[in-house]
Amino acid sequence: MKRSSGCASTQRGLLLLGVLVALAIVGAMAAVTTQRWAEARRRDAEEELLDVGLQYKQAIESYAARSPAGQRQWPTRLEDLTSDPRFPHIVRHLRRLYPDPLDPERPWGLIRQGNAILGIYSQSSQTPFRTANFEPALRGFEQATSYSEWRFIAAQRTAAAASGASPQR
Repeated sequence: MKRSSGCASTQRGLLLLGVLVALAIVGAMAAVTTQRWAEARRRDAEEELLDVGLQYKQAIESYAARSPAGQRQWPTRLEDLTSDPRFPHIVRHLRRLYPDPLDPERPWGLIRQGNAILGIYSQSSQTPFRTANFEPALRGFEQATSYSEWRFIAAQRTAAAASGASPQR
């Protein structure tokens, strides 16, 4: 009888070892899946950043284009894009203010010249996944080493004026 007890003990030991190996494999698979899910989520946020950034860029351009003739004006706060204070009725250049998809808790970085807002950028220092195949309006994004270098600047500014623009928070 002692022999069968030793055999049962060996079987329980092997079963325990098998369970531990299975748990290690499941844990490794879960870690890989979580990492891939996080990367997919960040890629989605990156695409949303491109979409939202272009919406802000177009809204700033719309704001400037609707200025009185000969007096190009630029928004001084992002809220001016959702309700233009220059008109007696509501004029919206942007439907609502969108948060930064990469870091919703952090405000947009603002590119200003004086009080005028010329553009926005994410303040995220993460490295972009996408490094090529940008649309013509986003030339220059290929060389970016962080999302904060993706600058969405209104195209209606002259190069001389935009070069004097300074990023601000």
